[in-house]
Amino acid sequence: MKRTLLLLTSVSLITAVSAQNVLITENFDSYADGAAISVSDPVNWAIWLPGGADQVVSTAQAHSGANSMGCVSTVAAGGPGDLLLLLGDQTVGSYILSWWMYIPTGKGGYFNIQHTEDVTTPSFAAEVIFADGGTIGGMANNVAIAGTYAQDTWFQVNLFIDLDNVTASFLIDLTPVATWPFNTETDGAVGPNQLGAIDFYSYGGGAPTLGEFYIDDVSYIHLSTIGVEETARAESFSVYPVPSSNSLTIANNGSNAAAQWRLLDMSGREVMTSTALVMPGSQTVADISGLATGTYTMELTHGGMRERHAVVRN
Repeated sequence: MKRTLLLLTSVSLITAVSAQNVLITENFDSYADGAAISVSDPVNWAIWLPGGADQVVSTAQAHSGANSMGCVSTVAAGGPGDLLLLLGDQTVGSYILSWWMYIPTGKGGYFNIQHTEDVTTPSFAAEVIFADGGTIGGMANNVAIAGTYAQDTWFQVNLFIDLDNVTASFLIDLTPVATWPFNTETDGAVGPNQLGAIDFYSYGGGAPTLGEFYIDDVSYIHLSTIGVEETARAESFSVYPVPSSNSLTIANNGSNAAAQWRLLDMSGREVMTSTALVMPGSQTVADISGLATGTYTMELTHGGMRERHAVVRN
C-alpha cells in the first residue's frame, strides 16, 4: 500500500489544489497472490480483534492490474476474514474514501464504518449489506439503508465524510444511497464525530448466501489541507447540496471578507470559477449541470485564507 503525506513545506501544497492530501492508494498489485493484507501492510490494515482474521490478495478478480483483495466467507454467519482499513481517528476535515467492488451472482458482501480504529469496544457509524440479487441494506442513524448495485461487474463505493459539518454520504457509482449525521451510532445513539476505520467482513447477508466480494483501487483523500500561508481554518462557508445534479449554493455564513471560488476536478484542473464575489452574509448559486459526473473540490479564498469543500456531481 502507498501512503502519501504531502508536506506543508511543498510549494505545490500552498499554491495548487493538486495538493489535496492523498492519504492512501492501493491496488494490491505489489503483493503476491494469497498474501495476507495486514501482514503485507501493518501500517494501514489491522485484523479486527478479538476474533477476526486477515483478508488475502486474490487473482480471481481485478478492477485494474492482476490483483484485488478477496473477502470470502466459509460460513453463512460470516468470516473468517475480518479486516480493518485504518483511517487515522480523524476528528476534523473532509474526506473522500472510495473503492471498487465486485460481487458474483449467488454471493453477497458487507462493510461497516467504525468511529475508532480500536474496535475493542466497537462504535458503528454505519453497516452496509450487499445482498444476492443486487439490493443494498443496512443501517445508519437508526434509518434503514436501501439501494441497488450490479452483480458480476465492478462498481464503485463512494463515502464522503465531512467532520466539520458532521455529515456523511454513501453512494454507489456516484448515485446517492444514504446521508446521515456522522456523530451517531447505527441505532441512533450519540457517537463520536470521528472517522476511525472501514471493516471489510466476509459476510453475504446470512443463510443461505455466503459472502464473496473483491475490493480494488482503494483511494482515501483529505480535502481540508491547509497551506502555510493560511494561519487559521475557519469553516465560514456552506456548499450544498452534496451530491448535486444541477446547482450548488455557496453561502457566506461567517467570513467578514468577500470570497472568490473555483471548482477543480480530481486532477487539479480548474473547471469553473466565480463570476461574482460571495459577499459577507450572502449566497450565490453555481450551475454545474454541464459538468461530467464525478468528484470535485470547491476552493474558496477569503481574507487571506483558503477553504475547501468536497463536491459531487451525480
